[in-house]
Amino acid sequence: MMRCMGDAAVLVNDIRDARTPLLRLVAGVDADVLQAVLAGATWTPFELLAHLVAVDYFYVSEALATCAQPGRPFSYFDDQRWRSERHSTAAEPLTLLRSRLHRSHAVVVQSLRLLSDEELAIPAIHPRGIEYNVGDIFGRFPTHDRAHTEQLQSMLASGR
Repeated sequence: MMRCMGDAAVLVNDIRDARTPLLRLVAGVDADVLQAVLAGATWTPFELLAHLVAVDYFYVSEALATCAQPGRPFSYFDDQRWRSERHSTAAEPLTLLRSRLHRSHAVVVQSLRLLSDEELAIPAIHPRGIEYNVGDIFGRFPTHDRAHTEQLQSMLASGR
């Protein structure tokens, strides 16, 4: 649970600091490498990046919906559903995906900046019954990005 509600700026910085290494990691990687299923992986790096875009928008929508309806149930991002419903990213140019990744991240940061401390404290109902609020929803981003940065590092190292 987000304990220091006055520290939204700290959370913004943490969100940015978590995404930056990931963006740097893929900045110079060729599209053919990003489109390949690398050793030991079930997703391509390209699919993983597309997943990050979807997660960005999903959790921002969860946070804003909670602001509009305090006490609403919080939902996890459904990876299986996303994979089954999404259109193939294979035909998407890498420059477009990188642009979407930057844009979705900017939406996360801007949405957080626009919320007051009171809005960050609005409660949600977590599926496990723990205390949860809008700030906690935004707090998911740094952990998620860091986990996928490590995953991408492993994927790219195995493919080289």
